[in-house]
Amino acid sequence: ANCSIWVEGVSDRNYIKAFINSYIKDENNEAKILKEDIDFAFFEYAGSNIEHYIFEELDQEEELEIKKKINALALNNNIFLLADSDNAKKDTKKFNRIEALETNNKITTHIIKNIREIENILTDEIWVKAIPFYCNTYLLNKQSEEITIKISEALKTIKPSKNKQDYIGEFLNTLRIEVGQIGSEFIINKSVYKTNNGTHGTLVKKTELSEFILKEELSWDIYKKSPDIVALTEAVYEFILEHKV
Repeated sequence: ANCSIWVEGVSDRNYIKAFINSYIKDENNEAKILKEDIDFAFFEYAGSNIEHYIFEELDQEEELEIKKKINALALNNNIFLLADSDNAKKDTKKFNRIEALETNNKITTHIIKNIREIENILTDEIWVKAIPFYCNTYLLNKQSEEITIKISEALKTIKPSKNKQDYIGEFLNTLRIEVGQIGSEFIINKSVYKTNNGTHGTLVKKTELSEFILKEELSWDIYKKSPDIVALTEAVYEFILEHKV
């Protein structure tokens, strides 16, 4: 491919594909068609494993030394690397790693800052579209319209943006309590996010949610309501276009 988009995992890849596809389909953007594996390709680097890749020119002696120590060595240009900051604090290992990536002029780096994980940039309307993913299936089959109204109303006050620096489970737990129950059953399943000693963590099925949203083929009018999605999508699109033959 002409360039590569480096992401931490499958979820990031699916979200970017969903955003880019939607951006290109919107006639108002007048975007060019981009072909995966020709104009660009995805590479999953699995978080902290980024330390195993070198984005700078090495002399022969240095290269031989590094190859002794690590199994994977990427000497590549035309790389767009996406990472979330995880709210890393100064002088921590992740903070230093992100800082090194940002100052590396061999690659293009896009850091989603002050956000715990990529799901935090999803908008209210996206969460409404994703209702089948995180709600009680039995209740949803019986009272789909009522549940959609309840969640839409709750999202007027329970905003995902208020929990940008927390794991997405914090937002979903707050929404779960606000939306409440039908009979003895909660509408939103607690099992969709991790819980540990009163804290609410990341999604249990991160990949599945990203696949669900990718298949929904949401319009750019929905995605563009998130400034973070717009900034990320435009940055990726322009990067691919720059290297398109």
